[in-house]
Amino acid sequence: GTRSAVAIAESYKAEGNEKFKEQLWSEAIDCYNEALEVLERTSVDMEMPSVKNMSISLKLNIAAGALKQSQGMAREREAISALDKVIRNSNAVMSLTADPTQRAKAFLRRGQAYAEISALEDEARDRSTQLMHHDSSRLEDLAKEDLHTALQFVAESCGGDSSLIDSALKDLENGTVKQRRQRMRSNLKPRTKPNSGSAGANAQSDPVPGGDGAKAATFIKPREFNEWDKLDLDSELDRLDNENLKEQGLSEQEITNKKILETVQDETLDEDEKMKACMSLAGHSDWKPAPPSDEDKARREQEHLMRFMQDPRRKPDEKMSFLGKFYADNKDAIAENKESVEKTESGENEGDENDGGGGG
Repeated sequence: GTRSAVAIAESYKAEGNEKFKEQLWSEAIDCYNEALEVLERTSVDMEMPSVKNMSISLKLNIAAGALKQSQGMAREREAISALDKVIRNSNAVMSLTADPTQRAKAFLRRGQAYAEISALEDEARDRSTQLMHHDSSRLEDLAKEDLHTALQFVAESCGGDSSLIDSALKDLENGTVKQRRQRMRSNLKPRTKPNSGSAGANAQSDPVPGGDGAKAATFIKPREFNEWDKLDLDSELDRLDNENLKEQGLSEQEITNKKILETVQDETLDEDEKMKACMSLAGHSDWKPAPPSDEDKARREQEHLMRFMQDPRRKPDEKMSFLGKFYADNKDAIAENKESVEKTESGENEGDENDGGGGG
């Protein structure tokens, strides 16, 4: 029904909001999209106020997440795809609502997207699917128009906060967006190897293909055949992931914090595995957890059961199957616990009878 669909969408939205707070933009967007899909595939009436407001809120959140995502993307082909998503969802909100607060947010997000696109190179801008009817040379003007329109809607909403819009206008006027994009662009330029060897001091390295006398990039030496057996695949993947995050502008500490958050949120790991991984990331690779007591093991199993049974995204047959497996795995412990409870209750009943018999 409509209520259950909205409740499930709310749970996805809440999860997306948590990911957003942790700056996990891609995961947050995935959660918001899942919530939208729940509303669309359950054939609910999208014109119902509660459903319509939920849809608008999700689209605004997707636009906000995609904007933040684009600002960390050093590769401009990836950034333009995220910015198209901002514009597309902002336009959708504008077509769905007349509410001044919601429209202010939509115009703010679209204005910021135009500002970001204006800082990209022509090759990236030409890939946009949302700028076909706009002159790319007027993107800064379009950004200003949208931001000023957002200010007007904030004024209409009586008491709305315009600080984000004022900040966006200031960044546009000061060229902050273009400066940030230029720094990211320069960080992506290939490193060059110095001239050396028998060719003498005037020797030049081979030009980059398609370049104009530019020096050649430094290439990684291919591995020898016998070196592949020694390759630590996990370490190599971790190294490549770190390089990618650095290209997005993250510092070493930010990368560590991001990985610790991802570890804590990994539902496939138990408490000790999470703690060990987090301590290793923090530089304490020799840390070992204390052996859990029987009480700790029982508590963790019960907590896992409760989380699974209370998860609104799980279907009834999934819950019944999980509950059946839990009972089969723990039937001896359940029987012992039941026997212990019965003995306790029996003792209490005997005590009650003795108390009653002693009355005079």
